[in-house]
Amino acid sequence: MPMLLSDRAATVDEMADEFDGLETEQKRQGGVLDQILAKLPGKAPEGGPAPAADPPPAGKSIAELVRDGITALEAERAAEAEGTANKAAREDHAARIKALEERAPAENVASPVGVFRARAQRAVFGITEHSK
Repeated sequence: MPMLLSDRAATVDEMADEFDGLETEQKRQGGVLDQILAKLPGKAPEGGPAPAADPPPAGKSIAELVRDGITALEAERAAEAEGTANKAAREDHAARIKALEERAPAENVASPVGVFRARAQRAVFGITEHSK
């Protein structure tokens, strides 16, 4: 059954009213989203309360905005964890290098091979003093 012109006009008016209701609800929930995002751990707003946010984009729902916020927060935490891990690795590497520099020379090692090798090298190369 074909739709009449007056039926289409009524449908368009109903759809416009429905979209207006949806936009009003999204604007109302925009304040709720700001409250939720403010309570999530992460960066604290600088200088007091955050300025009023722009209304959410028409293409995204509140759930998508919350998911995006959580994803951004997880990415921030991962970056912080990676920075901490890198710092720990640098400190460990520096400690290993320091330990290698402080290691006893081969001639002072308890094994007889180290002592023998050190004496043989001194004799072959004509070294008369022990190196420090």
